[in-house]
Amino acid sequence: MALLRLPEELLIQIFSCLCIHCQNPCGFPNADEPGVREDNTALVSLCLTSKQILAFAQPILYHHYATGNIPPPSFTPRAGSYEYIYLSDSLPAFLSTIIRRPSLATHIRCLQLQEIEPHYHPSTLTPQVIRLLYDTSNAIGIETPFATEHVLDRILQGKEDISDLRSRIKLHQWLRALAITLTPHTKKLIYGENPRCVSTYNSLPDQPLPTLTSLKFNNATRGCTFGMLQSLLRKAPNLTLLHLTDYANTRTDRLPENVSLALPKLTRLVGEGAEIEIFRMVLGWCEEVRVVEYYCNRFLSEKGLLRALSPVKGVLRRLCYMDISGGPSRCGIDTPSEPILGIRFNSGIIRSLKEFCQLEELVIDQWAFRYHDDFDEDSKRLIALLPESIQSVHFRYVYKSMMEELQQLALAVPHSFPKLRSLKISVVDKWRVKHPTDERKRVERLRQMRSVETDFADVDVQVEWDVEGATRVQTGGP
Repeated sequence: MALLRLPEELLIQIFSCLCIHCQNPCGFPNADEPGVREDNTALVSLCLTSKQILAFAQPILYHHYATGNIPPPSFTPRAGSYEYIYLSDSLPAFLSTIIRRPSLATHIRCLQLQEIEPHYHPSTLTPQVIRLLYDTSNAIGIETPFATEHVLDRILQGKEDISDLRSRIKLHQWLRALAITLTPHTKKLIYGENPRCVSTYNSLPDQPLPTLTSLKFNNATRGCTFGMLQSLLRKAPNLTLLHLTDYANTRTDRLPENVSLALPKLTRLVGEGAEIEIFRMVLGWCEEVRVVEYYCNRFLSEKGLLRALSPVKGVLRRLCYMDISGGPSRCGIDTPSEPILGIRFNSGIIRSLKEFCQLEELVIDQWAFRYHDDFDEDSKRLIALLPESIQSVHFRYVYKSMMEELQQLALAVPHSFPKLRSLKISVVDKWRVKHPTDERKRVERLRQMRSVETDFADVDVQVEWDVEGATRVQTGGP
């Protein structure tokens, strides 16, 4: 086979191109996407070609394990339909493999453990597999969902049913706890919980998770619960990235007010639809956070956002604030329509970030700082918005000309923003308006904005332009 004649280093590079973790080591890619599934299938096929290829490809194949079952982009919880068909997540088979071959478990770098709806029934949980998992749990100190050995024996003999709702929930929590504990080199964890499947016991052992540096708490089809969040955070002393997602915005469970945690190494916090009070509480645990991203999918006042950010306003280096009310980020961030903008409240506008004295980079959509009103023509709004420390600004989803504001900003750079060196403006590619004439006028005014490039060039600020449509929330490296 031609592949076998290649150097080992080149073989590893080739196989790594098919690995979702190797291609995105810092982010949380969705393993359910067709392209990712195709790459994984190709990697599996390579493993079956020969023992020599298997020796190089199998460790890379085991870099990432995903249960799947993340709700697809077409799923819209606010539409009122909660029908969703879950597939087997193969957790029993995966656990059986790494228990029998623990060397494979050492290759795992990323786990995607999504919640399963109550009708989940693990058909692969044969009596032999249950006994294997039970014995392993006892050996490593994980609580099992079986009260006693006698109860387990009755289940294995078919004398006791485990198909009721409560038992199925416990079984799946148990399997996920085993997956976390048996993969000691996991760096990234995507953990999804359902409010209807609230943890009835903490099945994780007391041992820490020192290699875990990135954690994403994912929502479910019926909302989000943070029941296991505190337990995982306490066990991950080296966590640097935390991503909280609740795009469903339906039944989010609140964290207890008296919870106190310390996340001394966390430098990046991302909130995607997460309720601002939960986001504020978590920010209070982060002394060293330098990057904050908040993607809002509900009404949020300026006061609410600034109050949430107050614990880090003196140390924050990068802030990204955008609206995703058009839908979940997996579908892309929709551009807001004109009717929605017409009812935007003044209290939701971000007017000033002056108190963020260390802020160097700002990413913000136009909707967040500019009220949609023909009479709202404050040409100095950008001067009032930005702190003196700012170095880079990215205005996203620009739907309306802001030429006068940009001209005033250019004039203010030498004395008010001496560190500003980069400005990027991303214009909306499509806009829903009532009349084609209005659209032509809007586009023409946006084109005229390019004349400000000369103004910024005179003060050594580089201006970059692009056009964007639906965009995924990226949680890669800094």
